[in-house]
Amino acid sequence: MAVQVDMNLEEAVLQFILENPGSLKSVISEAFRLSDYRLHRVFRHINRELDGCCLRHDATNGVWVVNIDSGMCLGHEWVGAGNGGFRQCHEKPLFSDGRCYKHSEFENPELTAFKRRLTYLIGPCDPNPWHLTQLSLDAVEELFQTLRRISPMTQKDFDERIRLLKVIISARAWLKWKDLMRQRGAGNRIPPEFEQRHRSSSVNTFEYSIRKYYVILEISPDSTKEEALRAWKRLAKLYHPDSSAGKASDEEKMKEINYAKDRIFRFRRWD
Repeated sequence: MAVQVDMNLEEAVLQFILENPGSLKSVISEAFRLSDYRLHRVFRHINRELDGCCLRHDATNGVWVVNIDSGMCLGHEWVGAGNGGFRQCHEKPLFSDGRCYKHSEFENPELTAFKRRLTYLIGPCDPNPWHLTQLSLDAVEELFQTLRRISPMTQKDFDERIRLLKVIISARAWLKWKDLMRQRGAGNRIPPEFEQRHRSSSVNTFEYSIRKYYVILEISPDSTKEEALRAWKRLAKLYHPDSSAGKASDEEKMKEINYAKDRIFRFRRWD
């Protein structure tokens, strides 16, 4: 049932959040009959007016008002719904965005340039070992040595560097093995353990890379938008921590389900 708004919309939404901390954005949207776009605009207006605090809206953990100390890192940490939801990080800011090593969105310019080169070589997709095995061994070796020389500046940099290194090392090992087989006279034959994957991914590398997300939602790759939404809602009822019908509430599982839905919708270009 929609909330009757007798005051300024921003004030009404803020009051609702203060009275119901941790409410999901979908609940607030329904209460005030707002689209996601309009709700985010309201959040931005509220943030401009808040003094000494800010709104933190999270797809899984809901919307909270967080007290802010301008002398501390502007990042937020989840401490649990029973402990007040989100709290400000207690570390000192180290970067221009006012955040510490763990929370900063700053990216090493060298890593940014490396990712652009990777996009140029394999296309605008999330890189996986199969994409890189389409390059020469020398090209992959150069990428490996370049990435090894880049020093991460933030936790985000570190995690991204580790992720890319794993992909490149896997492709490098495969290309070295392939080169060895060629030297031994085995030709360019794909070994049996890789044959099925090669056949599956050679038609559409983008679709192959997201097949695991279809598995998470328990649907087939040719499912329609309506079928994907039904599957997502069914799983949400089972795993969402706030669902009264859920018998197996699992916060991490719900995050995985939401991420799978988002990746599939992005790939299929569904609104």
